[in-house]
Amino acid sequence: MMTPAIQRHLLDVLHQLITLEQEINLDVGDIEQTLRGSQGLLFSQTTTLGADRALVAGRQLWQAATVVGNESMSWSRLLLSIQSGPATELEMDELTDIIEYVRNKVGEQSEVVFGHALDATLGQSLRVVLLASST
Repeated sequence: MMTPAIQRHLLDVLHQLITLEQEINLDVGDIEQTLRGSQGLLFSQTTTLGADRALVAGRQLWQAATVVGNESMSWSRLLLSIQSGPATELEMDELTDIIEYVRNKVGEQSEVVFGHALDATLGQSLRVVLLASST
């Protein structure tokens, strides 16, 4: 059973995923497919700034993750929404760092779908939102 605090956190993550118009690849259909038939969820979000912001984001995502269900579940589908400010857009190396960090935590068998968007309010920061499901 989800506590009200966990429900609010999940709703915040879903809000981030649904309301932000992604320039690359992530949409409501991806969210529906991830949630459909799920036996467990893992979700998190973080905002980082500075050197190694992508590696820091990966670590913070995992450290702050909320799990609904058994923590030892196998996570089969991952959605990553990555937003950057126009001053320092997401670089390919950073995308690779984030995906590799998360995949090392959940296993190589997981399907990863990511989206990217620019958010002028982020300046030089990077915001990453994660939603994972176990089926």
